[in-house]
Amino acid sequence: MNEVIRVPFSEDNLGVVESGGGKYVPLKPLCKAIGLNWVAQFEKIHRDPALKSQIVILQCQSNGGMQSMITLPLGCINEWLIKIPASRYSGKLREKIIRYQRQCYQAHHDPFNGIAINPDISIEQAKAVSEKIARQVGAQIDAMLEQHRRDMAAGGSDKIQQDVLREFFGNHFPR
Repeated sequence: MNEVIRVPFSEDNLGVVESGGGKYVPLKPLCKAIGLNWVAQFEKIHRDPALKSQIVILQCQSNGGMQSMITLPLGCINEWLIKIPASRYSGKLREKIIRYQRQCYQAHHDPFNGIAINPDISIEQAKAVSEKIARQVGAQIDAMLEQHRRDMAAGGSDKIQQDVLREFFGNHFPR
């Protein structure tokens, strides 16, 4: 059974469904949270071949019991939101669309600058992400050290040692 998890985004708590190792966003509740017409947005998504091909229908538990939800993978939500023409809307709806889009622009920008921080993340979520990153980095370091040990046991040279250190420390290791 797929369960909807609440995730803070902008001033809203949006639903995310974890299924089969992926994260999916139910589109109808997202449209409602923003203030967009669900039917119009669904039609726009269907006219976009890239987004249409990403639609996943999931069975999810809701307050009314099990129901089918039309979702997009979490990674596709920015692309959909960015394509909404804010200039066609007015007032608070326009402001909200622009606020969501700015967060999407930032999300696209940050990874290219080595920054990927969600300002709305809870302390528990940040701690979980930090621990996951530490485990991944630790595993990479362990693998590199093991490779270094094997290379040295096989008669490796100082060149191998320098290459390993350079790989680990990046551009901070002198050539």
